[in-house]
Amino acid sequence: MKTTRKKQGWFRVFFGFTVLIVAAAVAVKHLRPGTEILFYFLGGYFIYLWGCGAMAKSKGYTGAQGVLAGIIFPVILVLLMPDRNTMPKAQRDADDHEEAVEQAAKKAARRRPLARPKKALAWLLGLFLFLLGASILAGFEAYNAKVLKPELNQLGTAVSISADTLDPQNDGKLVHVTGELAGIEKLSDAEFGVTVGALKLRRRVWMYQWQQGSLQGKTSFGMQDDKGTTTLLKTKTYNYSKNWFENVINSQSFYNAGHDNPSEMKVPARTVAASNMKVGVFGIAPELSAQLDNYSNLPITLTNLATLDHALRTQAKQTGGEIFFGASQDEPAVGDLKVRLEAAMPTNVSIIARQQGTILSAYKTGRSSTLALLRVGNYTAPAMAAQFAKTNFQQRMLVWVAGGLFISCGLGLFALARGK
Repeated sequence: MKTTRKKQGWFRVFFGFTVLIVAAAVAVKHLRPGTEILFYFLGGYFIYLWGCGAMAKSKGYTGAQGVLAGIIFPVILVLLMPDRNTMPKAQRDADDHEEAVEQAAKKAARRRPLARPKKALAWLLGLFLFLLGASILAGFEAYNAKVLKPELNQLGTAVSISADTLDPQNDGKLVHVTGELAGIEKLSDAEFGVTVGALKLRRRVWMYQWQQGSLQGKTSFGMQDDKGTTTLLKTKTYNYSKNWFENVINSQSFYNAGHDNPSEMKVPARTVAASNMKVGVFGIAPELSAQLDNYSNLPITLTNLATLDHALRTQAKQTGGEIFFGASQDEPAVGDLKVRLEAAMPTNVSIIARQQGTILSAYKTGRSSTLALLRVGNYTAPAMAAQFAKTNFQQRMLVWVAGGLFISCGLGLFALARGK
């Protein structure tokens, strides 16, 4: 019996581990993030744990102990577990008795009923977390079916064409084009006195702000009124830190007072782009030009400071490739700013989009999805499709992990409410 269980365990561990590795390899290398791959992955994992349980039983342990050992460290812990069948009977009986007492104590603690208000709260919170997790998974899968899958399927139909030749037969089709993105224009940021020949000009702005962190601790104290009634008050204390952020953090939602951020930046961020960008004979639509991100820093001079509004100019200081607004660069205060100017110059790009006359624009892949991709560099259509699939696969795995955690927490609260 022990030999049979050991053989079954080895077979299940090997088979499950093989299925798990093959599923992971297919998903990562061949970029096939389908739901069936996820099922194969989970199926292989469960078969592997089933085998760990059988191997543990062959050594005189329970299947649950083998499963737990397999989860903590793949199969090695199961192999290192001493064979209880070779122990003296007195020692095995003592170990079993100690484990039985411990398990009985845990079961008694789990069966201790919750107070009715706490039980109701556990049910409600569990239901909320379960529905939240299920909604996350269902919503993303619906989005995946309506938007991401049609986009991925259409990427494989893109026709590679030359950027220097206009073929009317490709009008309305999804095409793949590589070439130099040109079309320099004089772009200006009048507030900082900058004019440069570029495809895009960007002003990036950071503000020094408070950020609320994790809960540091809870304190309770009593207050007694005129009638001699004591009220228990509870307060929470969070960790707060200051750092540079490009977005305004709303401090009105902070739990503890005394950490106020400005409601807006005195100098807003902005981006301007050339209106006539081209790849060969093709112009590109705004949804493509917005994806150009080959920015490089522009040098900052005293001339840039001289054109500022007087109120800002008195606070402005040149520091490296940035402009600092505040009293001290070494000890910035909340509300201080730093600004960087960047420009995007002509570069080689790869585009997958719809050929619409002489314009490359978004290709409609469904009722609620469109496709328009631009990447800096020379990439084949399959390479761009692979990158798109990889990004979607990573997003899908994160969503499944998040949704699964919410559902697991909800089920755990249901069990707690039932008094198990």
